[in-house]
Amino acid sequence: IKEVSIDYLKKLNLIHLLERYHATKNINRMITNIEIFRLSIEDYLRQNEFIRQDEDLIVYQLAPTINGIPIQIYTFTTLTSSLQFKHLQSQIVAYAIIKLREFELVAFQTNTTE
Repeated sequence: IKEVSIDYLKKLNLIHLLERYHATKNINRMITNIEIFRLSIEDYLRQNEFIRQDEDLIVYQLAPTINGIPIQIYTFTTLTSSLQFKHLQSQIVAYAIIKLREFELVAFQTNTTE
């Protein structure tokens, strides 16, 4: 995790996320790359036609573990088919994985045996 500068956000064309963050939190401080990553996913979800905008939508960090910092997404969809839901879920995860590199973050995966 690292602090990001205004120039960094301008370079990624994400200055609007910082402005929204400050407006909702009523603070004026530096922000970290994981916070901007989280906001970018929330932004993506708010633009998705299959995500209910009239229900709760939150992307948040869980407590850090030895494996990293988990990110959890809590939202509702307009979809009723489990197949469509799974497809949307896969799209959201793929989007998040692609965005990791942009924010200089990495995914953690552990090998498990069954």
